[in-house]
Parts: sequence; C-alpha cells; structure tokens
Amino acid sequence: MSDPVIRERMGCTTLVSARKDTFEDDDTGELLVDWASAHLGVLGPGQVYGLTPAYCFTGRGSTSQVGIKDAVAHLTFLAQAQEHQLVEDFSAAAAGVAAGTAAGDQGRPAGSDEA
Repeated sequence: MSDPVIRERMGCTTLVSARKDTFEDDDTGELLVDWASAHLGVLGPGQVYGLTPAYCFTGRGSTSQVGIKDAVAHLTFLAQAQEHQLVEDFSAAAAGVAAGTAAGDQGRPAGSDEA
C-alpha cells in the first residue's frame, strides 16, 4: 500500500476494534479485561487498562498488576520499553500460497519450482 495515511489508519484499527479478551491472569485464569472492567470500571476517554510492571518486563499478567492508565503516556512508554525486531512479512508469503493454490499448484507459492 503506497498511501502512508491509509496504511497508518489501517494499523490504528487494532486499538479501536472490538476483540475477544484472551489475556488471562497467570494464577487464576480469569480474563484480565473482564476483571478490570468489573473491578476498576469502564474506561474514560484517553484511558487504557495497563499492567504495572509492564508485561514486557515480567512475562506475567495478573489482576494485581492491572490499573487504569493515561493512554498516551502508557502506550508511549510501552513503545519505548523494549527493542523492536522486524520479522518476515507473513502476509506476503500467505498471498503467494493463495496465488499458488488458485493456480492449482497444491498450495505452493506462485513461481515455486518445487515438485
């Protein structure tokens, strides 16, 4: 996609789209967002539920860590809290497999010489 504005807006939908909560308390198995909304209340404008200390530091999530945070400050902190690593663009690989399947190549990427 060549239009940077559209590309940026597409990425933003991750933060504003309704999604099923799958992040569980490591000790009780309770869903953290469900717990947070029931015990801390509904978020206001510019707020997010956040873990303190952040998950990227501990690798653990529990209800005792959840609090309401200022969205800009918390998300900026998380963006700066760890090293970023670029990985393979799997969407391009999936598109190649889909094109190969559509061409009748049993799921091999288009242009693949494998037998």
